[in-house]
Amino acid sequence: MKRLLPLALLPLLALVACERATETRDRDGRTPLIRAAESGDNALVRSLLSERANVNAVDHCAWSPLMKAALQGHVDTVRTLLAHGASVETRDNAGYSALMVAAGNGHAAVVDLLIEHGALVDASEPINGQTALQWAAQRGFTEVVARLLAAGADPSRTDRHGRDAAQYARDAGQMQLADDLQARRQALTH
Repeated sequence: MKRLLPLALLPLLALVACERATETRDRDGRTPLIRAAESGDNALVRSLLSERANVNAVDHCAWSPLMKAALQGHVDTVRTLLAHGASVETRDNAGYSALMVAAGNGHAAVVDLLIEHGALVDASEPINGQTALQWAAQRGFTEVVARLLAAGADPSRTDRHGRDAAQYARDAGQMQLADDLQARRQALTH
């Protein structure tokens, strides 16, 4: 004869099952929170966080929910994740941070939020030594460049090949931006 569980235990079992569900992973190692952050489903993000989903979980490539939301420019989701303690300095397997991916994709409002929460504006990735400023300059995102400079990003900082943000802009055909960055760099040295 099969034993039935007492009714009083059902809410507890449901809670345990729900907690495990927040940390299940797909074949790429993504949790439900990582997938929700990537899609910008802020209501689901808030719900998962209320169920104690790990705000700093990472997938197989070490991408966190914050990095996924920053990459896509999901401002409200980034704000929610930061309010729940997401680390702004988590790095993926290649060494990229949320600030780098937001800057490199032109998401100025996300860049602002990350800077407000302590993102290091002159941090570089370990492969080529590129900074968020160099990523934004290379892609011609003048608004992002301006915000990074206002936050103290160093336009004279070079990568492992000796290229600064002005050179990245010039190589990408962003001549006006390159000239502006060069003038900014020269103003700092005089």
